[in-house]
Amino acid sequence: MDIEGIGSVDYTYSVADDNKNGRSFGGWSETADSTLGNEKFEKYYGQADYINEWVTAAFEGRATNFPGLGGADFSTYGYDGRNQVIMKGTAYMSSPMITIRHLESALDYCLASDMDAAKHSWDEAVAFYTGSWALGSPGILMYALSEKRCKNFKACGRKADELEGTSYVNLELFDIFNDGQIQLGMEGTEHCGPLRDLIDRASALMSIGQIQGTLRYGYKVSSGSDSETAMSEGAVFAAGVLPRVHACSEADAQTIYDNMKVGAESTDFQKVLTAFENNYECMGLAAWEIGRLVDDDGNEIDAIYAEDVIESVEEDVDEPMEEDAIESVEDVKGSLEDADVSRSVIDEIINFISSLFENGGD
Repeated sequence: MDIEGIGSVDYTYSVADDNKNGRSFGGWSETADSTLGNEKFEKYYGQADYINEWVTAAFEGRATNFPGLGGADFSTYGYDGRNQVIMKGTAYMSSPMITIRHLESALDYCLASDMDAAKHSWDEAVAFYTGSWALGSPGILMYALSEKRCKNFKACGRKADELEGTSYVNLELFDIFNDGQIQLGMEGTEHCGPLRDLIDRASALMSIGQIQGTLRYGYKVSSGSDSETAMSEGAVFAAGVLPRVHACSEADAQTIYDNMKVGAESTDFQKVLTAFENNYECMGLAAWEIGRLVDDDGNEIDAIYAEDVIESVEEDVDEPMEEDAIESVEDVKGSLEDADVSRSVIDEIINFISSLFENGGD
């Protein structure tokens, strides 16, 4: 290889033999346990090293051997699909979990009054989230994913309402990273307490890119794309976030899995969107933080969003309602369910209409 200012040098690198620092994404997955942020994932997949099993199965072109849920049969994929699963599984399934693992370790070290180790672990977490920029910004890990997806969902900027600029997720996360650094720079274990909320919030924010990725490729496939690349990308993004959804609602996680899994018979974007919307609050998120999928021209794609349904109902009710204005609240509920409106929205609308019957719309 040629090095500027030095000239040609003999250099070879073997992935198997020349990794002198002993670190690899596969190795981290193999040593994962049920602590340090991995609990929901181990419960869902049935094993702690689920990421290594996912990627290894894709390399070998076989089905995963998860004792739990979330199985995938990569023998149905050709090179394109398996390539996407391996790359994005390594980058977008492993990276956030390693980041969370080091954030949790920083808190443990802090509580044990080992502040040097705590600071080091916190810095490592930031590095594993950001990735190397040696070949240019924004790298290839989670920071880069947030930068890509914010443009697809008009979720860039401080208010998550712009098509360009730094992603809302990355702006928020680096506020958290900087705040944690300040806390760890203070004397006394009493400054460890605020780290708990910072880590929980960081964990929630890191799932946004995975949600956006699932929705983006779910929409592509739902709209008629038979690209193995699109199908596999949707499957791997879903795999990275399904355990979080499952911890909130097993039924909604199953809906997402059935529509996005490897080899899914069909994909219904609206059902996937609704299943996610049902659980944003439980996952520590708000719908506006995820944003709305837009096309290449920045125009919002056609879909039923929960907040629009609520706003529409509220705007339509200008006069006090009599009880015979509709046949029954249950009729309204049935109509909303038929339209695939999210469960949380249905509950809110039904409560709203019931209150109108009780107080005349005041």
